[in-house]
Amino acid sequence: MFKTSIASTPLTTDAANNYFRNIDGERFGNDNSFLATLRALVAPRMKDGESIHLRFGRSSYSSSQISNASVDAAARAICNAYDLGDASNQVVIHSFTADQESNLANMRVIEKLPACYPGYHQLDKVKAFYRKSFNVDCYINPERKNVILFVDNLDNKKLHYLQVSILAFLPWYFNPEDGVSDIEMQLIYSLRESSPDKYQDCLSKIAEQYDFRTARIRQLLSGFETRYEKIERDKVRNSIAATDDKINQFNNEIGRLFGQRNELCIKLMGLERKIEEGGEDSEIMEYFLCNNRLVLEEVTDTDMYFCVKDYLTYFDREMAEQYINNERSFVYNGRHGASAEKMKKLMWELFVSEEPRLRIKVCAAYRFNLNGNVGTQGRHNFSYEFSDCMPNPHIDRWNCIGNYERTINQLLMNRDYIGALEQCVASCKSLNWGDSTVMGTFMNTMWNSDDGYNNRCIELPDGRVVKPAEAIKWLEQQEAENEQTTEEAQDE
Repeated sequence: MFKTSIASTPLTTDAANNYFRNIDGERFGNDNSFLATLRALVAPRMKDGESIHLRFGRSSYSSSQISNASVDAAARAICNAYDLGDASNQVVIHSFTADQESNLANMRVIEKLPACYPGYHQLDKVKAFYRKSFNVDCYINPERKNVILFVDNLDNKKLHYLQVSILAFLPWYFNPEDGVSDIEMQLIYSLRESSPDKYQDCLSKIAEQYDFRTARIRQLLSGFETRYEKIERDKVRNSIAATDDKINQFNNEIGRLFGQRNELCIKLMGLERKIEEGGEDSEIMEYFLCNNRLVLEEVTDTDMYFCVKDYLTYFDREMAEQYINNERSFVYNGRHGASAEKMKKLMWELFVSEEPRLRIKVCAAYRFNLNGNVGTQGRHNFSYEFSDCMPNPHIDRWNCIGNYERTINQLLMNRDYIGALEQCVASCKSLNWGDSTVMGTFMNTMWNSDDGYNNRCIELPDGRVVKPAEAIKWLEQQEAENEQTTEEAQDE
């Protein structure tokens, strides 16, 4: 039972939330694991139209308060917020948060819950399973598909251990004859371990079974390229209504206003025809679906927010060589925790070598405005998908995309969204060695002098992504192996 709070999982991202609309719910503090485990274990067993809503609650009635009320009144006071008589498809986890004696008094009262709420019965095997660890009581209503668990002072460790019994207290979704898959069993066992690593690894493997990205892109970009025309259509309709009012008010201007109305009607017809011909599928949607370098985050009627991840590609090798050869340059300023010789070895491999064996993975966040404007999202909070990338300092730290901005804005004005996206990808892959301010930030991030910025971004030939210190170690190992091979060849 690990106590680490699991705030983010691949089954509770925005894309996953959109996919699992039939299983939603609340966090326990900052921990979102219960919802993730529900989706991992129960979603494959649910039929169309079924749903689950996860809720958390607490009460701290003292033993004196409990003893001064009738059993029925006390039980209803504890459960009042959950609407157990009418609600359906909910899993409730209720924590008693008073002292030990008071919590036990509450537990005794809750044994009368079936008398207060017909249709509920106690699930003895759940209570017995946790008896040696902590006090738990479980009641289910199979007809309404409701579950309510009462826990003595719920904490993260207890929360994670409770998830072991999810299939037990949701029997209407679990057929014992079908059993569970190997990865599901591994997930259940991982909840008993002292570290969350195995649990998170199992969730990642289960998440691979779902195509969250395609569903998210289709949901966000459906009809994107006709949204501008729809906005214009509404404006034109309002103008038509205003024009009709003026016709009635100014008889001396009837001719001019009718002419204006006819022009607007023609424009409306053109816009509606374009909307009809546009459909829901679009070139930009296909581009996002086929391009793994782009991660779509949000789309509104006027703006599109997205991130780019790619390899650092565009930089001046000759300029990089000059700075790397100058031991007084920004490459070696500051306290980077590595010798100048080792720093030079790595920088040379990355930026000067004609056939570099190592590559840097970078990312950046952008915002498109349909009216013809592009902006950066500086200091962006990148999701777990970018845990192997360094935020490009030009964009993330200094909100600058240089000469790309004018080109992108012109492409957006011409509705060339694909061209604008390609320019954003190009800006993400660029690094200007001539900008000493940006390069100082880059070097601080590379050598982990800037707290909070990821520097696990260097990809080895075998696909592993490591930090600079590990990359240097890899280079040294290659040199040692080459020297040994040379010596053996000479001996022969």
